Amino acid sequence: MVNMIRSDFYRMVRMKSFLIILLIVGVMNIVTFVASKAVQNDKAYMDYVESTMKEAEEKGTDPSASDIGMSIIVKADKDGNFDLLELCKAFVNGYLALLFLGIFAVIFVTADFNNGYIKNYGGQLRFRTRIMVSKSLCLAVFTLILFAVIVSTSAIGIGLSSAGLKVADTGMLCKYLAVQFLLHVTFAVVVTAICVVVRNNLISMALCCCISMNVFNILYKLADKGLGKLGWKSADIAHYTVSGRIAQYAPDEKMLVSTLIVAAAFIAASYLIGGTWLHKKDFV
Repeated sequence: MVNMIRSDFYRMVRMKSFLIILLIVGVMNIVTFVASKAVQNDKAYMDYVESTMKEAEEKGTDPSASDIGMSIIVKADKDGNFDLLELCKAFVNGYLALLFLGIFAVIFVTADFNNGYIKNYGGQLRFRTRIMVSKSLCLAVFTLILFAVIVSTSAIGIGLSSAGLKVADTGMLCKYLAVQFLLHVTFAVVVTAICVVVRNNLISMALCCCISMNVFNILYKLADKGLGKLGWKSADIAHYTVSGRIAQYAPDEKMLVSTLIVAAAFIAASYLIGGTWLHKKDFV
């Protein structure tokens, strides 16, 4: 098992997409803050940001959480300083990390099914679920690196834009990043299971992008309406999905326990489905 993890990790860091995706995320972050300096004097844009955040606060939702697609709204305080917690919420809740994590997960997991490497050790394993465990641990490391890139490049971008950076509550920041890290790793495990079952790059990538960009929210809302007619007036399926929790999670204690339960349920279901499929199907 240790040799398998070591082998998967070595191949992961040697992949071209590993550095390319991290580079794209880093450049996007830096460019975002440098460009924001140019629009800070745009009164129409700042009025739009103010109205959007005000509407979100009235509804009790996160302004960076979008129903469909990626939405990133970052605003400085009255002194022109950015709070690191709010920055992380904007980029993480806005699906930036989720989208690129999903893309890399599909590339990494499906790479083995396109060559004979997986056949060499897959047939020797008594429990083929270990294949998913190995890849999930590697993707967890990638997620950690991705989060580090987002935080560090955000700080660099703020410095280049001549703005200030502050950390209002270090404990709250660490707790928020820890929970979001768990949710993103859960998403990576779900994507791994999808790739194992589907065994098709195009379909797996399409499903991954639909989930990470919350396109399935349309189906969730239709299902909510149907459940509402059956008597469940407060139905909110998206609230019990990984992508929904990533968008809705706030750094407080109200959603912590339920979020951990949702993450554990999706991880268990993914390993059960993916592991069962691996045991029943041959590597082709």
